[in-house]
Amino acid sequence: LGVETVGDLVHLYPRRYIDYGNVQPIASSLFGRMTTIQGVVSSIEKRRTATGKELVDAVIDDGTGRIHA
Repeated sequence: LGVETVGDLVHLYPRRYIDYGNVQPIASSLFGRMTTIQGVVSSIEKRRTATGKELVDAVIDDGTGRIHA
């Protein structure tokens, strides 16, 4: 990165910027597109896969729909 001084760090800008401020209702979100949602976690389920890895599934509800994450 070439950061050697505090000044270098202050002037280190990200290559890209993602704006998470545009919150969309779950009902109007499109499958396959990155979308910012805001809601309540209504349930969490934790389980192990056949390979022994732990998998966590959370259901998020915003009043217009529900999504598994």
